[in-house]
Amino acid sequence: MQDPAPVLYTDSSPNSFKITIAELASFAWLHIAAIVSLRQPLAPEPLTKDCP
Repeated sequence: MQDPAPVLYTDSSPNSFKITIAELASFAWLHIAAIVSLRQPLAPEPLTKDCP
């Protein structure tokens, strides 16, 4: 099975760099949104109390 990733990461291509940033940003944003949505209803106060 061949991954379509190599097509996006072509050498000397500014578009590939922009695509990687967009993918990393969206990927990270999904994780951040998931972590925040999971932590808020569980224990929002202890998180602030843990910090000195």
